[in-house]
Amino acid sequence: MVPALALAQFRNSQPRCPCVLVLDSSGTMEGDRLTALNEGLVTLWQDLLDDPIARERIEVAIVEFSSDARVTRGFDLPGELIPQVAKADGLTAMGKGIREGLRLVEERTKLYRKVGVPHYKPWVFLITDGSPTDDTDAATKLIAKAEADRALAFFAVGVADANMERLAKLSSRGALRLDALRFRELFRWLSTSLIGVSLSRVGDRVPLPALDWAAV
Repeated sequence: MVPALALAQFRNSQPRCPCVLVLDSSGTMEGDRLTALNEGLVTLWQDLLDDPIARERIEVAIVEFSSDARVTRGFDLPGELIPQVAKADGLTAMGKGIREGLRLVEERTKLYRKVGVPHYKPWVFLITDGSPTDDTDAATKLIAKAEADRALAFFAVGVADANMERLAKLSSRGALRLDALRFRELFRWLSTSLIGVSLSRVGDRVPLPALDWAAV
């Protein structure tokens, strides 16, 4: 039996396109980096709300990590309240952040199956400007298994002084560096990509836009 509260989340029967943003909120993100990140989130949210299909299909969850990891937004369709990262402090518990994001994906896809809602391959989108201060081996193994099972698409994006060598080891996809602080372009690319997926049939391969936000 699925709880009534869980069923209430599916007020329409459209297939769901889930995306988890795993965002670094450690101390090094304070200042211009945090400001640019929050401006990028505004762009993402406005794009999703402006598309009539996206706002019925794309579900976004947010995990922040600093000295620990915490879910700051559970999976839901985009609403009028735009999520923002309130502050940046502490260390860089990247491993915990990734594992928390993967846990959300696993729980959500189980719920989709229970309520009979079809879904696209989940996306996990990691953004960090540092190097992990905790162990990432367990997270790397979980990502490898999920990628081998074609259960999710994992993206790692490094900002400024991010340890790109460590990021590249997380996923078979490798890692990309953000050009300067072009978060708006990054999140516009993300919204365009997710909207493209949401307009397709579940299981179809969808070409992604050019990476105009990534450093060469």
